[in-house]
Amino acid sequence: DARSGYIVVADGNEIKTIEADPLGQPNVYNLSETKTPNTKLSISPDGTHLIYLDGQNLYTLKIR
Repeated sequence: DARSGYIVVADGNEIKTIEADPLGQPNVYNLSETKTPNTKLSISPDGTHLIYLDGQNLYTLKIR
């Protein structure tokens, strides 16, 4: 999300955020581990929660 300054990605069985910092080396943070690889991700409209589908289970993770 460009407004937050972070990019959220599913990388194998991990959900990571990457700082969108064009001036330096971006930091990478591991938010969660999943049971299934490359889960589907979405950010809530207000930017406070990450919603992801892991297998048949839907999870919400507070990110702000």
